[in-house]
Amino acid sequence: MRKSIANLICGSALLMMFCGCGKPTAPTAPAGTPVPVASAGQTDSKETLKKTLEGIRRSGQLTSAMAGMKQTIEQLQDLDLSDELLKDLAKLEKARTPEEVKAISKSMMGRL
Repeated sequence: MRKSIANLICGSALLMMFCGCGKPTAPTAPAGTPVPVASAGQTDSKETLKKTLEGIRRSGQLTSAMAGMKQTIEQLQDLDLSDELLKDLAKLEKARTPEEVKAISKSMMGRL
C-alpha cells in the first residue's frame, strides 16, 4: 500500500514537472525578429477612439470616457490627423447640446 502511494506521488510530481502547472504564456517572436509595435499601437489608438466616439455619438452626452481621449489622439503617428482631432476635441468639450455633441463626434469618427 505504501509503495503504491509513493509511486502515485512520484508520478504526479513527474507529470507536473513535465507538463507545468502555471498559466500558459503568449507566444513570443524569435530573437532578432522585428515587431511592428508602432503600427499595432496606431491601430489600437484608432479603434479605441472610434469606440469612444461611437458611444458619445449615440448618447449625445460627454462621459468620463473623454478623459483619456487627448492622450489617445496624441499617440497617433499621423500628425495632421492628430492636430485636426485635437481641434475637434476642444470643440467637443465646449459643446452644450446633445445635437452638437453628436455632430462633432460623428465628424471626428469620419476622420478616422
